[in-house]
Amino acid sequence: AHSTWTKDSVVRDESAFHVERAEPEPDLLLYRIDGVWQKLARSAMFRNVALGMIIFNVFWIAIDTDFNKADVITEAAWPFQVADNTFCAFFCFEIVVRFMALQRGSDAIVDPWFV
Repeated sequence: AHSTWTKDSVVRDESAFHVERAEPEPDLLLYRIDGVWQKLARSAMFRNVALGMIIFNVFWIAIDTDFNKADVITEAAWPFQVADNTFCAFFCFEIVVRFMALQRGSDAIVDPWFV
């Protein structure tokens, strides 16, 4: 038995075909769509490592405040110098990655990571 379909026999419920898509985060809309910098800046691993470094830095600041008695970093014990320079290097790298990922350099003034 072969059935025939007519325009009136089909229910047109377009909401059944609506797919919820997650909106990209606003700062990600400022990034280029191609290139290694935007790929790195958009990656979940980069964002998680950056967040982990921020959290670890919070704890390190507490340790540094309690145990580092030197007035300037060059007089501090080597673990304090290594840690401080590591954090500085990573956060500078993060800024470079995020800046290079932007479509326009002027977008840095509206990107929440730069404010």
